Formats: sequence, C-alpha cells, structure tokens
Amino acid sequence: MADFTKLFREMPDSDLQVLLHGQQVPCHKAILAAHSNLFSLLLYNNSKKDKDKNVIQLPLGGPSIAAFRQLLQYLYYGDEAIPALLAVELIPISHKYGIPGLQSHCEALLPDQVRLDTAIPILQVSYFSPSKESQLMRTRSLEFISLHLADLDVVPLMSLEPNRMIYDVLA
Repeated sequence: MADFTKLFREMPDSDLQVLLHGQQVPCHKAILAAHSNLFSLLLYNNSKKDKDKNVIQLPLGGPSIAAFRQLLQYLYYGDEAIPALLAVELIPISHKYGIPGLQSHCEALLPDQVRLDTAIPILQVSYFSPSKESQLMRTRSLEFISLHLADLDVVPLMSLEPNRMIYDVLA
C-alpha cells in the first residue's frame, strides 16, 4: 500500500489530466480503468484518438475537486478515512462511475455521522439507493432532524426532492 500511497501523492508519470471545474487533476489511466468500467470506456474506447487522450473533462455539475481527489485516494490505496460531507458527495459519483465498493463504504460510514451540518445532506442522499445502509441513514437523519429542527437551517429542507422526503421529515 505504501507504494500506491506514494504513487497518489507524487503522481510520477501520470498519463491523464482530469479537467474538473477549470482545474486539472493528474492521475493514471490504468488506475481509473482498473476500478471502473465507465472510466475504461472513456479512456480506451477502441479508437486510436481515445487511446492517446491525455485530458478528459468531467461533465459540468460533476464532483467537487475535493470529492474527486478523495475518490482517487480510495482507488489508489483504499483510503477509507472519508469525511462525512465528501462521503455524501461520493455516493452518487461512485454509482455513476461503477465503483460499488466506494459506494457501500460511504453508505456504511454515514449513519454514524449525522450532525447539525450533515443531517440534511445525509437525508438527501439516503434516497439514492434502496440499500439497508441508506435506510439506516434515512432513519437516523429523520430522528436527528426531528430532535434538532429548531437548530437546523430548514431552507435546504424546502428543496428536498421528491416530495416523499418532505413527508418523511414532517411525519
């Protein structure tokens, strides 16, 4: 693991730049492709032009740079020390890019991370997946919100989609 930690931190011979929010994040094609079929398709899509691609741009509205770096740390050396708000962001990203181990890890991490600053984001992402962990995230978030409603900024609750979340909060 120490070798992959060093590989991540120093990025020697990186052969790919991921363009994200106007910044380039260096990484290695082989690492991304080994962990994600979608990245493999993006990077090695049978055409010579794609095989020589050394810069890819993730779609607008993609992950924050901090979340993408956390995803890379997980892929390079299995770093599982993920802050709660980044874990919230990583659940849909790991689903989109086909990295189920990261998604499961984040879902398992979040039920114990419900606090004033995380309760609403955890509730929002709990509706993303039907897993047992997501149900536990939802239950713990709703319990916390009901106990601390006066202390929470309720404006984000108004934007919750679908209406089921609002019903769950008010129930």
